[in-house]
Amino acid sequence: QAEEYIFVEDQYWRMPMLADRIITRMQEVPGLKLLVITQPVNEWLDPACEWTYAFDLELRQALGAGRYRMVQLRTFDYTQDLDLFLGWNETVGIFGDINVHSKLLIVDDRFVSVGSCNKNNRGLIYEGELNAAVLDDDFARDARRRVFANVLPPGTTPTDNVATWWQQFAAAAAFNDSVVWNWEDVGYD
Repeated sequence: QAEEYIFVEDQYWRMPMLADRIITRMQEVPGLKLLVITQPVNEWLDPACEWTYAFDLELRQALGAGRYRMVQLRTFDYTQDLDLFLGWNETVGIFGDINVHSKLLIVDDRFVSVGSCNKNNRGLIYEGELNAAVLDDDFARDARRRVFANVLPPGTTPTDNVATWWQQFAAAAAFNDSVVWNWEDVGYD
């Protein structure tokens, strides 16, 4: 019944049993946005990421980047590294993927589901998982605001406007990508 947005933060993102329903709903509601925060998609970290990759590709092809975005969280730090050969300190950039273990779903600042159930077929059907589901506008809005405040850059203006926070995520992702590319260009030092 989503009208404005679906937000998922989960360890896994592969729900073949719901793919058609999500795509159909997004086709029924042209302004509906789908934002997903999940694990890095890398078969070396988790062989099951193949399914996340396939699900992400299916959604990208069906919905496009303007309506669907999957992001992974990364952390950054730097250290001073003494170059023993040349005898000077160099600043070395360190990036690390954040191991997302959440199981959160928020829809339209109206509905929240949180618990131990992953957003995959196994978690939804076969495993003995438990989620709490809350249908309450104030609770859902406040939950989304708290989550976004923890994920978006410090100083980002809080907003309840979907188009605005969608752009905030796009801007943050683009900035983060540019930081990584700039560090890559100099060999991370």
